[in-house]
Formats: sequence, C-alpha cells, structure tokens
Amino acid sequence: MNITKRRIFRKALGLAVPALGVAAVRAEDAPANQEPGKTGLSGPALQEEAIRISKLLRCPASPNLTLYESEAAIASELKGRIFMMLREGKSRDEIIRWMIERYGEQISYMPDVNAGTAPLWIAPWAALVVAGGLVFWRMRRKKAVAAKAADATQG
Repeated sequence: MNITKRRIFRKALGLAVPALGVAAVRAEDAPANQEPGKTGLSGPALQEEAIRISKLLRCPASPNLTLYESEAAIASELKGRIFMMLREGKSRDEIIRWMIERYGEQISYMPDVNAGTAPLWIAPWAALVVAGGLVFWRMRRKKAVAAKAADATQG
C-alpha cells in the first residue's frame, strides 16, 4: 500500500469510527425512549440547539475542550447522542442532566453550586477581596510613611 492510499484509508477510518459510534448510539436508544405526544426538533433549529448544548459540555477525553471543539471519538458519540435526544423531544436541561448523571459533574462547564463546587465559585471572589484589601493596606501604609517623612523634614 503506498503512502497516498494509507492517508486516504486513515482519513476514511477517522471519519467512519465516529459515524459508527453515532450509529451504535442511535440503535441503542431507538424510539423506545420517546414519550408519546412529544416531538423533537428538526432542521436548523435542531442543529443550532445541539451546537449550543455541545458548547456547554466538556469533552471527557479532552478536558480543555468543549464537545463542540473536540474531535475525539467519544465527543462525536456524545454529539450524536445530543442530536438524537433533541429529535426525541428532550429539553436542554434533560440532556445536560443525563450527561451529568452518566459522566459526573466535571462534564459541565458551568457546574451547579453545591457543597463540592462551592469553593470553585467562591475562590475567585475571595481572591479579589484579598487583593483589594492588600492594595488598600499598601496605599495607606505608603501615605503614612510619606506623612512621617514630611513631618521629619519639617520639624
């Protein structure tokens, strides 16, 4: 097999594996999950909502990327799952809740405030207050030193 054929094979394999994962996800949760009377999104609305949701979730394989940005196989599978759930009529909150139940709180870029995540939400504000206090203290100290120096030169 020459180099060009290998590259084509690798690219085809790279596209086929995520597609197979999405097909497996679709076959796994076929319409049995769909609630009667609930219709899902379709067309551009489906795509826009899926993109919005995928930007709110972190890729399990690449923690620094959202599902939308990641090209990992699991990200492709999860994006397929999002599309499928939207077609079934699931809401954004239901999809995010399902992802959190399955992959844990760390999959969400905006985790809920609870006992485990409270330090993450409080720490930036606490650091800001401490930094502001230090700046204020330092300014007062400089004024006091300058006043003392002025008194020493005058007196």
